[in-house]
Amino acid sequence: MPSLLPGYEYDIFISYRHNDNKSGWVTEFLKNLQEELAATIKEPVSVYFDSNPHDGILETHNVDKSLEGKLKCLIFIPILSQTYCDPKSFAWQNELCAFNKLTKEDKFGRDIKLGNGNVASRILPIKIHDLDAEDKAAIENEIGGALRAIEFIYKESGVNRPLKSTDNKSDNQNKTDYRNQINKVANAVKEIIIALKSPSNKIIELTREKSFISPDNAKKFSKKKIAFATISLMIVLALTYGVHQLVGSSQEESQVIDKSIAVFPFVNMSNDPEQEYFSEGIMEEILNQLTKIDELKVTSRTSSILYKDSKLSLKEIANMLGVGHILEGSVRKSGDKVRITVQLIDASSDKHLWSETFDREMKDIFTIQTDIATQIAKSLKTKLSLEEQKQIEKKFTENAEAYQLYLRGRYYWNKRTKETLKKGIGYFQQAIEIDSMYSLAYAGLGDSYLMLGVYEVLPPRASFPVAKKYIEKALQLDPKLAEAYATLIDINLHYDWDMEMAENNFRKAIELNPNYAYAYHWHAEVLSIQKQFKSAVQSAQTALKIEPFSIIINAQLGTDFMYAGDMQNSVAQYQKTVEIDSTSALGHYFLGIAYIGLKQFDKALQHLHKAISLDPNNIGILATAAYAEGIAGNRSEAIRIEKDLLKQAQNNYVPSYELAIVELGLGKNEQALHYLEQAFTERGPWMPFLSMNPLFSSLKEDKRFQELVRKIESHYN
Repeated sequence: MPSLLPGYEYDIFISYRHNDNKSGWVTEFLKNLQEELAATIKEPVSVYFDSNPHDGILETHNVDKSLEGKLKCLIFIPILSQTYCDPKSFAWQNELCAFNKLTKEDKFGRDIKLGNGNVASRILPIKIHDLDAEDKAAIENEIGGALRAIEFIYKESGVNRPLKSTDNKSDNQNKTDYRNQINKVANAVKEIIIALKSPSNKIIELTREKSFISPDNAKKFSKKKIAFATISLMIVLALTYGVHQLVGSSQEESQVIDKSIAVFPFVNMSNDPEQEYFSEGIMEEILNQLTKIDELKVTSRTSSILYKDSKLSLKEIANMLGVGHILEGSVRKSGDKVRITVQLIDASSDKHLWSETFDREMKDIFTIQTDIATQIAKSLKTKLSLEEQKQIEKKFTENAEAYQLYLRGRYYWNKRTKETLKKGIGYFQQAIEIDSMYSLAYAGLGDSYLMLGVYEVLPPRASFPVAKKYIEKALQLDPKLAEAYATLIDINLHYDWDMEMAENNFRKAIELNPNYAYAYHWHAEVLSIQKQFKSAVQSAQTALKIEPFSIIINAQLGTDFMYAGDMQNSVAQYQKTVEIDSTSALGHYFLGIAYIGLKQFDKALQHLHKAISLDPNNIGILATAAYAEGIAGNRSEAIRIEKDLLKQAQNNYVPSYELAIVELGLGKNEQALHYLEQAFTERGPWMPFLSMNPLFSSLKEDKRFQELVRKIESHYN
């Protein structure tokens, strides 16, 4: 029987160890599942099940090549037992690991979006034993996240065996019913199959098929091969945001497109991968120069960077971004010599409007960037004002070495992890040692220390005042740095608790650069603190129009809905966030909080566990997971996290704010209030949002909590 979808051998592949079917358990499971599938899904579902599988085959042995075709299935069901998670076994190595690897190249990918907005894996585990800790760790490491299995386990004191159809539910400590578990499996299969057959996934499939590049086209300067998952999500998002270029445009829109451009990430042609910072930095600097030209519509860095190594055609990408032109280039750097090749392309016709190769010394890098920006403006028939020309030609440093160090700093800052932020600080400091008047390097230091404070890596008093000192120095050297004023907004609201000053800095930022998305992003937080929720949402939406694929800005809109008490829209927006990047710990973390607000703790824990797998040392994520575990009744797991964080606090900084969240999940309200009062003294960055955070809803009637909220609000009312 063929699969329900073309290109696949089977709908379901059942994987198991031979020893686990000696009693006939797997065979009976298959029989009951097939009956349930027939009653659940209208079309016949094909299942691959080897009644006499090989076992104990080592990696060095030959594998039956026919198995490769059979693994081409929609859903993979491993029967997880006490012996399945053995790296030497045939089932583990040549079935589970092989399928997991195959799906990375599959047109749908391994993880898919269901009709209800949730994400499910095409690996659907069935657990017939409680697993040893090392086995559970092995399976979670292989699938890249927390194990979520449908359990067929019978438990009594000293008993750990597969659940049978004849077992009495009341005798089983797990209180699970065999028939009901079979039904759960069938329903899960149905959900996945419906999702794979949905229109959105058809779009993904067609796009991937059309993205093939012929050998001739491959020669056309295109090192663009983005991961399939990212491409598909961009398409879905483009449809979501209504990118009208997909269905045609009016004459007025065509005029806008004539003066619109996306700057692709430049290809690093150096032999040294460490030079990636330079090619990416040059691209970003040219993009920044083009944004100084009022007549030009320039896509943001986050929109362009997603198409690095894309397999889509230039026309397809341009349509997605809503632009008429693409600038692509390559950089080869060797010592003091640099070669930069650029091409300006009319995306609709694939016609090269202008191209040039610059072979210069590093000291000429600033002139090269100015020449490129000026030539683009000329090619797109854009008239530059004297002020715009001045801005394009502006140099923030004359020292090429300091400039390269600055680019390195920004490269690591853009990654925004604890380690990369600290690495970026080192490069910014080196740049300042060479050029003490380098305003952008000071701004980079300010931005880095700000993030270390917002992400609760450093105590507030060790991060925000340092950030402010560097930003003020940058503005002293150059009062026209819009981005520096925007950074001050975040410092004002998270540490100074001065909303009036935040408003002033917002006005200065957008006066200098009305298209700086993060100014609107941080202003949305200011408006939420002031309980102007409708305006906050509008400000976040403005930021999103400028940076539609920014994880941080997408998450901010979801947060503003949450602060306004609109949990349904909050969940929907956070789901869009994880659609942009399913590996974003931030997106899954906030989606977990939103589900807590809806009291859907199973879904909350699903996303919080995913966030932990992506960022296992993030204290905020761990604290929120402990809260959800405690509220959901998993008290032992909440206590485990509590003990780990308290032990960590003996030698390292652990925010009192996060410890308060942990204690609330355990019902220790008095201890939670004690930590919140400490967080007030510490000037915790998230304290201004205390009354709006659903994690603290159980304290709203507490007088100590109410007094604490009044004390915070007195700072900015």
